Amino acid sequence: MKNLVKYTFILLVSAVCQNSLAAQSYKVDDGDVIEISVASHEFNRIAMKGETKLIGARGNKKEEELKFDSNLGEVLFKPKSSLTNKISFFVTDSNHQTYTVHAKVSPHLPPQTSSLEPKNKIIKQKGFSRFKTQPYLKSIKQLLKGMALGEAPSGYLYQEKDDGVPLWKETKITLKALYRSDYLEGDVYVLVNVSDKPMRLNESEFMGFGDGVKAVALSLHQLRKGESAFLYIVRKYQ
Repeated sequence: MKNLVKYTFILLVSAVCQNSLAAQSYKVDDGDVIEISVASHEFNRIAMKGETKLIGARGNKKEEELKFDSNLGEVLFKPKSSLTNKISFFVTDSNHQTYTVHAKVSPHLPPQTSSLEPKNKIIKQKGFSRFKTQPYLKSIKQLLKGMALGEAPSGYLYQEKDDGVPLWKETKITLKALYRSDYLEGDVYVLVNVSDKPMRLNESEFMGFGDGVKAVALSLHQLRKGESAFLYIVRKYQ
C-alpha cells in the first residue's frame, strides 16, 4: 500500500512539473526573435497577453503546419515531419508588430503554450486611418512605388530588417524592410540565386508567401548564379 501511495505521489509531481514546462512567457518588442521549445507530435499554441491579439502568421509551408484562429487571435503550429529539429516562422499582432519565432522541436515535450506580451504600449497615430477611405488599388500602388524607391509613403511606419527566411534551398531570401499602416503592410526582400543554374521567377509563385498577400512585384525575373533581385509583397490585415 505504501508503495502504491508513493508511486501515485511521484506521478502527480511529474504531471505538475510537466504542466509547468508547457507554459512559456516572453516580453517582446517589434522585430524580436523568440527562441522556444515545442512538441514534435502535437499542435503547440502561441498567443498574446492582454488586449493585443495575433492577426497573422507566415512561414515555410514545407516545414511546419500553421493554423490561425482569427476569433481567438492565436496560432496553432507543429512540424510536418517528426524528424525536423527546428522550425521558424513569423507572427504579427494587432499593433502590427512582427516577431520571429525559432522553435526547437522535441519528441519528449507535451504541447507547449507560448504567451507574448508587448514591452511597450502602442499608441496608434490618427493619420493612419485615412488609408481605409482611399481606393484600394491606389493604396497598393502607392505602397509598391514607395518600396521600390525606398521611401515610406505618408502615414506608414518604416523599419529596417535583416532576417533570413527559409523557403527554397536554391534561393537565399532576406527580409530587408517593413512598411506598415493600420491597413496594409509592405515587405521588401532580397532574393539571391545560390544554385549553379539560372533561375526564373514569377510573381505568382509568391502569392501564397504567408497570409493576406494582395500584390507581388519583382525587380528581375531571371537570375544567373549569384545574382539578386528585390521582391516586394503587399499584405492586407483588416
